[in-house]
Amino acid sequence: MNRLERRIRRRLLRDPENGWLGGVCEGIARAFGLPATGVRVAMVILALLFTNLTLIGYAAAWLFMDSREEALGLDR
Repeated sequence: MNRLERRIRRRLLRDPENGWLGGVCEGIARAFGLPATGVRVAMVILALLFTNLTLIGYAAAWLFMDSREEALGLDR
């Protein structure tokens, strides 16, 4: 893994290509080295417990996190 790939991996970036809904959970999983399914399950549990707060947080992450393609300069 080269230096650029390591820097990108550590950043919190959405991954819409591999994610389900905006790539937020996929981006969080990549940044922290966690399985994406585990992050998605945790997000669903949080949504059931704290619906409004979780939805607002997810929407904010979707808006403010850069996408992986933008960070790599692969915009279409």
